[in-house]
Amino acid sequence: MIIHENVIAETGGVHGIINPGSLESSLARPFTTVGNKEFFPTLWAKVSALIHSLIAFHPFVDGNKRTALVAADVCLRLNGYRLIPSDEVESFFWSIARGEQSIEEIINWIENNTAKWQMI
Repeated sequence: MIIHENVIAETGGVHGIINPGSLESSLARPFTTVGNKEFFPTLWAKVSALIHSLIAFHPFVDGNKRTALVAADVCLRLNGYRLIPSDEVESFFWSIARGEQSIEEIINWIENNTAKWQMI
C-alpha cells in the first residue's frame, strides 16, 4: 500500500483499492507452492509473478502498472539487483496489461533487463 500511495502522490491518479482480495492474491502469488515445490522458484520468477498479478488482477483504482514497476524494482533492489532503465519499460508493461505477455516472457524480460545493484 505504501508503494501505491507514493506512486499516486508522485505521478497522479486516484488512490484506493478496488478489490482487497486481488491485492492479497497479487502479493501472495510469487510464493505459490505445489506440494513442497515453489511455482516461482527464482527471484526473477517471483518478481515477474508480482508484476503480472498487480497488472492483470488490477487491485487498485489507478496506477496498477506504475505500482507494479516500483514494487518490482524495490524487490529486486532488496535482493541486490535493479531494473535497467530503458525506453521499452513502459511499452512492455502496457503489453502485459493487454495480455500479450506470458509469465515466461515476463521472466525472460526481467532476466534480460536487470543488473547487479549495490547500495552505497
